[in-house]
Amino acid sequence: MLRMSLDRNCLTAIEEQRDYAPAVLKLLAAHRAGTIDLALNGMSASEMRKDKTYPERFEEFEDWAESLGFGGLPILLPLGMWDITFWGKSVYASEQQAALHNEIYDILFPTSPRDLKGFCAQMGLSPEKGGKGWQKWVNRACDVECMRAHIGDGRTVFVTNDDNFIKLTKAPVLKERWGVITAKPDVAAEMLG
Repeated sequence: MLRMSLDRNCLTAIEEQRDYAPAVLKLLAAHRAGTIDLALNGMSASEMRKDKTYPERFEEFEDWAESLGFGGLPILLPLGMWDITFWGKSVYASEQQAALHNEIYDILFPTSPRDLKGFCAQMGLSPEKGGKGWQKWVNRACDVECMRAHIGDGRTVFVTNDDNFIKLTKAPVLKERWGVITAKPDVAAEMLG
């Protein structure tokens, strides 16, 4: 059975009725029929919403996912990150998990410092919480943690419309190291046969 996870872009596609929304709904239907195992990424709860705000409670993400028809799907928990993730909805990092997080970061963002201050210094931005530098860094942390949770749960197909995961310099490395197939929703839906 294929084990897939969706990033936040897939849920946003449903909300905004983007052109790839039918493919995401096909994956959801396959999960409900028991032909694939589909999960949401809990780190998606920490990402900026379209109104440019961040959720104050994890339950806001769960309610949003449920309103879009994704209620009841398993949620992969991220590593706890101070001021980003939600207490009780994240896990403590083991040395192995922290190392995996760093390795994924280096693949997805090879020229970027991993820490907030270093990243903001490189970008010439302030690291102040809520500022542009902080927002960009949090977005990267969310991408990395979605992939780390996916790998940590032994899932194969990571479904996203984010081109950064699909790039030829990144997708083959993710597949070679952890067996992860990064796929846009339409490609993932084609895997159903």
